[in-house]
Amino acid sequence: MKNFIAILVIVLLLLLPQTAYLGRYAIMAANNAVHYQGSVLKDNRIQLDIPGGSQTQARDWFPFVMLYNAHDGFTHYIGKKSRLTILYNFGAYEPGTTSSSLYSRKSAYHGAFYGAYVIQNEDGSVFGFNEKGDLLPEKIRKVAAYDYQYLVLGGLGASHRKLRFDEYTLEEKRGTFLDIPDWHIITSRIDTLSPLHEEAGYRLSYLQYGKPPAHSGESFPDNQLLGKAWVKAFEEYGFTLVFYILAPTQEVIDHTANEILEHTTLVIPAP
Repeated sequence: MKNFIAILVIVLLLLLPQTAYLGRYAIMAANNAVHYQGSVLKDNRIQLDIPGGSQTQARDWFPFVMLYNAHDGFTHYIGKKSRLTILYNFGAYEPGTTSSSLYSRKSAYHGAFYGAYVIQNEDGSVFGFNEKGDLLPEKIRKVAAYDYQYLVLGGLGASHRKLRFDEYTLEEKRGTFLDIPDWHIITSRIDTLSPLHEEAGYRLSYLQYGKPPAHSGESFPDNQLLGKAWVKAFEEYGFTLVFYILAPTQEVIDHTANEILEHTTLVIPAP
């Protein structure tokens, strides 16, 4: 009975325009709890808390970070048994709407995301690195390419034949992040597609991003983003951790790195 009442409350919240966003918050929070149970984080007792948009005073990002497991899909994509837990966030809802700014060409958060990937190969090898411990950048690119093409754009209805995520490395260096040394820090340019499209039937992704604004032009037109990633293999634990930001401008990347990602809590227990 309690479950029925909770579901009824959420449905009513979604149906009322003035409270629709509250219903979405409730659904996404419940989804996080479900996916955490099967995540690389839980299985390795990793505490990873990335702040959401509520960390800042600006209308920049959605209030909290989402969590999703893509173990089977990613395994199929790379042709190797692997587990992928994704933490992600997207642009806040446009003022007076329940539609994310990720759709808006006028927004500094058009097509933008940030978060983390936690990847663990089931054969015990460390994803994204060779046996000597050297970074394999093409492997890291595959994670973001899979996520953006198939989970984001594909989830919004983009044809798989049209999908594109071409990443070009601008700089790679080593540095400290979250007071932990020896991260690979990669900046890049990405040629991909915009999430902007003409609605053609309901998509589950609308529960989080909202429906796109009215649009009569080309759906999923070409778009260019900048990227920044922090990559580190935790060999003794058997997983690779990648923090990432994708955004149209360097200003948004710097703001997100300094005001949000730098305030992440990462606790890894002794192996």
